[in-house]
Amino acid sequence: MKIVCPYAEVHPATSRALRRASAEFHDVSGDDYAYWRLLRDLWAAGEAFIVVEHDIEPSAVQLRELAACPRPLCTFEYLYRGSAAVSALGCTKFGQQLLRRQLQWTFQLGALDFAGHPKWRDAQAYLLSQLPPAHVHEGLVRHHGALP
Repeated sequence: MKIVCPYAEVHPATSRALRRASAEFHDVSGDDYAYWRLLRDLWAAGEAFIVVEHDIEPSAVQLRELAACPRPLCTFEYLYRGSAAVSALGCTKFGQQLLRRQLQWTFQLGALDFAGHPKWRDAQAYLLSQLPPAHVHEGLVRHHGALP
């Protein structure tokens, strides 16, 4: 299954983990809309994929678990800024059946975002608001984001 890492700057631990998994790295630092376009293009391709964000470090076992899961949308939670576990796009699988079922309306709404087009920080909330709840796998992936 395709593993994609959108980044502006990749954490070294994320890079090591994902290079071992033969992930694709996509620089989304060019503008505020690059992450949205990447998600839109991956969706339009119609092939299942896993997104692992630039500061998330999944284990090889966790990546295999996502890839093998029969559910169409699943994720691992992580600690954000040292607080409670959150599930977001940090480490999320989008299955092929989900892409087929939702494609006709999810990304067509891309032109009607919060203020023109979804910026990177809005893309996650916008996308997740259009989808059914994700299946949350047990355990946490490591988050290397800065603490407050």
